[in-house]
Amino acid sequence: AVARYVADKKENPAALAKYLFAAVADKERVAAHLAPKPPKRALSAYSFYMKEALVELKADMPASKQTDVMRAAVARYVADKKENPAALAKYLFAAVADKERVAAHLAPKPPKRALSAYSFYMKEALVELKADMPASKQTDVMRAAVARYVA
Repeated sequence: AVARYVADKKENPAALAKYLFAAVADKERVAAHLAPKPPKRALSAYSFYMKEALVELKADMPASKQTDVMRAAVARYVADKKENPAALAKYLFAAVADKERVAAHLAPKPPKRALSAYSFYMKEALVELKADMPASKQTDVMRAAVARYVA
């Protein structure tokens, strides 16, 4: 098979074009598969705290089970949250930074379909009617907006 490939390559390189295109497409498919995927969601302050606490507690309790280490980490988190919430500030800042990092990677989702004329009308009418009827329930405001649209 290799000898035939080499012979075809020398004699009729155009016949091998379809294989070259297939190879390029396959390389693109593999590259897309191996490319780093955007993060699904940001980590919370609790997650950042637990990552750090688990490393410390595993070093302090090497012979303990994972469940015991986890219980100790949760107990430490609850105690820190009650007694010294300022100590958790660095984890809150880390969570905010991670949220911004994830937001930078995620593209805004496009709307599923275009808004109708009724949707545009209702957006404006509800704002106006809420200002005119501040003490009314939302259902009453909706009824008034629909009645105004139908009329």
